Amino acid sequence: MNGDTAKADTPRQHRPRLSYTSRIVMSAIFILILFLIVAWLALPTPTLVSDGSGDVFQIAIDQSLQRNAANFDLWYKSNMVIQCTLIFTTPLATVFASITTRDNAEEIKKWSVLLTSVTAALASVQSTFHVRENIETFIKSSADLVLLEADYFVDRAEYENAILNSEGKPLDPEIQKKLRGLHQKYMQKYMNIQTARMRAWANAGQQSLGTQETPRGTEKNIISQDKQ
Repeated sequence: MNGDTAKADTPRQHRPRLSYTSRIVMSAIFILILFLIVAWLALPTPTLVSDGSGDVFQIAIDQSLQRNAANFDLWYKSNMVIQCTLIFTTPLATVFASITTRDNAEEIKKWSVLLTSVTAALASVQSTFHVRENIETFIKSSADLVLLEADYFVDRAEYENAILNSEGKPLDPEIQKKLRGLHQKYMQKYMNIQTARMRAWANAGQQSLGTQETPRGTEKNIISQDKQ
């Protein structure tokens, strides 16, 4: 009897319930994460179309276009995720800071600090990794590669039938020699574009991009050399 009474008198231990504010914040964070995942999957991915024919230089340009599109897709989606998160965390951190009082400081302050830290971290990531600058770099590289391929096609037009009819067989040595001359003519422009893309990745995480030599910066010299 005494043992039963002792058990009955022992208060039940309940799990601490989350406060109303904590439940609201956690629900909002869950919805945000779900939204970002859906946005990442739903954002359009660039696709490219090629006629499937062409020599080695054309294949190299097409592969560069594909890689450039994939790079742009990565930075573009990352920027969208960061921007959407900042739109959510920045005003919420401000609201939490403004409604914090002496009575609710213990409950709200931890969320206010968390949101402020996340906001500062994302802004730092966007700045340090030069997200917006890299997006611009890959947009410009895509346009430059398309223009380069178009110019190359114009100069290669007289050998088009021979390339299409080769069916994987070696081309006539004379045509191969002329194509190599075209490759050499356009290789400098191609390498300038590739260098700009590599710099975008290499400079990610550095404090300053510094002065970069972009394809357009050297293009005038290349065009003048071609004309000569």
